[in-house]
Amino acid sequence: MQSRTGFVSAAALALLATAAPAAQAQLGELLSIPHVAVGLVGSTLGLGGDVAVGFGKHIVLRGSQYAGSIGASRSLSSQPYDLFAKADNRSFMLDIHPFGGGIYLSAGKVINKSTIALTGTPTGGTYTFNGQAYPADSVGSVVGAIKLPESSMFYGLGWDHTFGNAWPASLISRVGVVRQDKVTLALGATGPYGQASNPANAQFQAQFEAERVKQEQTASNQSYVKNMPVVELGLRLRLF
Repeated sequence: MQSRTGFVSAAALALLATAAPAAQAQLGELLSIPHVAVGLVGSTLGLGGDVAVGFGKHIVLRGSQYAGSIGASRSLSSQPYDLFAKADNRSFMLDIHPFGGGIYLSAGKVINKSTIALTGTPTGGTYTFNGQAYPADSVGSVVGAIKLPESSMFYGLGWDHTFGNAWPASLISRVGVVRQDKVTLALGATGPYGQASNPANAQFQAQFEAERVKQEQTASNQSYVKNMPVVELGLRLRLF
């Protein structure tokens, strides 16, 4: 019995002796002087830059800011719109390099201040709201804005060898998704039917609001809104 106990104790000591150097190396990285790098990036979130702080070869904390603008045409619940999106995003990420090389896993928070302005376009001289057709000259311009969730989570993976290489510069890349909740859609009509003094205003506003709710739900249910894809390329330079 004593020999068996002695064997188990010896095995445990051998395991600790084997694991101790690796644990000490990891702790040494965390306690060592961190390195700082700056980067320029182009992303589906916009164009911008970042500051990264590396703790050894395995852990990187990163803050980024993106800006930019783009126009497009989209339909929400069969209503065509001209869209103009202005990006204003900030992100705070934790990147883990499990092998101490360029490959990393990334997760963090995206703070979204972007605005998406939209202008409706009539079809055949009419707008259709909640199944009811209205003359375009009586509706006027249909204008609004989509507001994305202000705080969302990002999950992805990428390549960055800034802190795991003797060379101070590295090409960087990242792919992933921003998980978003429901968007908010605001709409308004500038024509006579949109004026409170117009006798048709009450009936028009009821149909208009019902249509707004449907379009808001349509936008929220889009797969590229719920899981907004992120693709990023850039260059990062280690300062020290």
